[in-house]
Amino acid sequence: MDKRQFFNFGLRTVFAGFLGAVMGLKSAASPATYPVSAFRTQSVDEILMRLFETNDVGEDGSIKIHAPLEAEHPAFIPFRISAPGAEKIAVVVDNNTEPLVLAMDVTGNTSGVIMGTLRMQWSSRISCYAMKQGQLYRASRFVRLSESGYEA
Repeated sequence: MDKRQFFNFGLRTVFAGFLGAVMGLKSAASPATYPVSAFRTQSVDEILMRLFETNDVGEDGSIKIHAPLEAEHPAFIPFRISAPGAEKIAVVVDNNTEPLVLAMDVTGNTSGVIMGTLRMQWSSRISCYAMKQGQLYRASRFVRLSESGYEA
């Protein structure tokens, strides 16, 4: 095998592996399972019905939300959520025009920790809803914006 054949073989192999990986990711996040209507809904009760098929919520002390009490900029509010044992998680900001910020299924044996930033339009309560063993639980935290009402 000369250099050109070796290069072409290697390039085809890498491309085939890349294509297989992309196809695998695409099938895992298919549009059929993506809850578009839940993200466009303005009512928290409707969001819960669309994602969890129930709006009967209990409180659970094992779900923790870490976020600042007061945020300086509404577009970059860091958060960390710990929901051990959760099968499905949703994060809702009550006073946003589209309150659903995050919806995800938790697969495998994971710790249920999510970290990121979110955007708020006004001072509001951030709620984490988690489905555990068929029951829906919630933990909440109020975050005040120092520039409340600022269009993020």
